Amino acid sequence: MIPGVSSALAGPVLAGMPLTDTHLSKSYAVVSGHDLSQYDWAALKAVDTLVVMMGSRSLPQLIDVLREGGWPPDAKIAIIHSASRDGQDELYGDLQDIVGKTNGRDLSPSIIVVGGAVALTHPGHQSFRPQLQQMMPN
Repeated sequence: MIPGVSSALAGPVLAGMPLTDTHLSKSYAVVSGHDLSQYDWAALKAVDTLVVMMGSRSLPQLIDVLREGGWPPDAKIAIIHSASRDGQDELYGDLQDIVGKTNGRDLSPSIIVVGGAVALTHPGHQSFRPQLQQMMPN
């Protein structure tokens, strides 16, 4: 954990995924995944990167509302499990294949990142975790 920094920001950064980028992610939004019916998913398509907190238990429904809101099937998605904690790990895919990649895995707690920022990293990336962990007080 990084004291004072939301896991919505810390998790992606520790995965080597900055939420903003001059070309691929000029904007981002953070939403809760508890009640997917409360959002205008077509309006959220206007942001380059979407961060969904607490959405892993409703992942198939999340994919449905994203697709209905205009996100393309090949939109990149990352699931960051145990964000900003020891043991953080990431699972990557797109809106077509991510549900299949998660079968049988315990995803909670997780942060889900969709869109431009995910394209800034890939499996096997150089994580910032070791450098940040060295800077943290024991």
